[in-house]
Amino acid sequence: MKNIYIYSSLLAFFLFTACEEENPSLNTGGDGTDEILEFVFLADEALTMGELDNSTEGSEIAVNAKLLAYPRESDITLTVTTEGINATEGVDFEVVGEKSITIAAGDLESETGLLIRSIDNTSPSGDRSIVITLTESSDASLLLGSDPSDSPANTTTTITILDNDCSDEYTVFDGAVMEGKSDRGAYEYDPFDVSFSSSISGDMITLSGDLNDYLGSSLTVQAVPNANNVTIGELVWTEELLGSDGYAIYHAIPTPGTTSTFNACTGEMTIYFDYEWNYEAGAGWEYWYSGILTLTIGECTNDYTVFDATTVSGTADRGAYVYDPYDISFSTSISDDEITLSGDLNDYLGNTLTMQFVPDASDNTVGTLVWTEELLGSDGYAIYHVIPTDGTTSTYNACTGEMTIYYDYEWNYEAGAGWEYWYSGSFVVKL
Repeated sequence: MKNIYIYSSLLAFFLFTACEEENPSLNTGGDGTDEILEFVFLADEALTMGELDNSTEGSEIAVNAKLLAYPRESDITLTVTTEGINATEGVDFEVVGEKSITIAAGDLESETGLLIRSIDNTSPSGDRSIVITLTESSDASLLLGSDPSDSPANTTTTITILDNDCSDEYTVFDGAVMEGKSDRGAYEYDPFDVSFSSSISGDMITLSGDLNDYLGSSLTVQAVPNANNVTIGELVWTEELLGSDGYAIYHAIPTPGTTSTFNACTGEMTIYFDYEWNYEAGAGWEYWYSGILTLTIGECTNDYTVFDATTVSGTADRGAYVYDPYDISFSTSISDDEITLSGDLNDYLGNTLTMQFVPDASDNTVGTLVWTEELLGSDGYAIYHVIPTDGTTSTYNACTGEMTIYYDYEWNYEAGAGWEYWYSGSFVVKL
């Protein structure tokens, strides 16, 4: 039995050896001879690069290729094409060197590859894409792609260039805390730290703080974006009256020959001003000093107390009701965590509305406004009240100084026949 097993093993060995000498591959060609299918393909289907990465010339990335084959005795040169999907060669990217990839003799993959360099721009353009396509090999025996199908995989690499440019506009300053320094130039006092709260109405930015370290004051400037890049622009103004100390009145005006600017992406403002004073009797303005105000957006730490003892104004919208939206204004007061708005909610009866602040658990600069009912009074015909609109949430933001309140307006005959729905409304008010 042992001899039979040895004989069978030797026969199988000789048959396998004979077959292998006659058929060196498991893949048979159409002419009856055997062939080996070998492939060359791009190493990555997708790559990502920055528009600018620690280089004034832009970021660079290499597209490499691999062999699924025996190493060659000579270099293999692969030809590729580049196509910008939403990018333009020479504007958004460039090829460094030849449009080819070399796999050196004896290697199974390229070492340096095709080098693509992004070109940095200064305006927001969004992410852009480039497609690299493998089109030809200097070794004709190699099939392009990683499989023998009609549409082989890994013949293309898509490169995404991530935009590094900001698209913020001057609205980023709304509700911001602006911190920095006021430099009084050649005046005898040193620069001093300043902090302003910022609010926006239209294109007007109001900075509330202390411009001269003497009188609490505000400064209102107009944001004028650059025609080609809305993230930057000028701050235009003519005069700001700053108040009186009982001896003279003071104002600030733009320093002649200077341009005050903003940069929404860096959160910066630079304002040049001349500080002047005037005796109460009106003897005319006298120059005091020229200053520079440099501000950057800081971290907002406001809570709902910013709404205490101030005025909020905005627009009330009565939804589908026949009347158009109308302007409203309320004076505010806070007791503990409750705020009372005193004004005219419905453009009909002067009234108040009291709500409770409920700060967000993770960010006390924002939260909800909770209430159940507010009686608004009577016009001699019926009484009126407001209640929260079902399915809505009234909110506040202490950093932007805004409150948004949703309500249903109802009325009731004096005899008490029950509340009748009138309309659903909302109002947005701001410091």
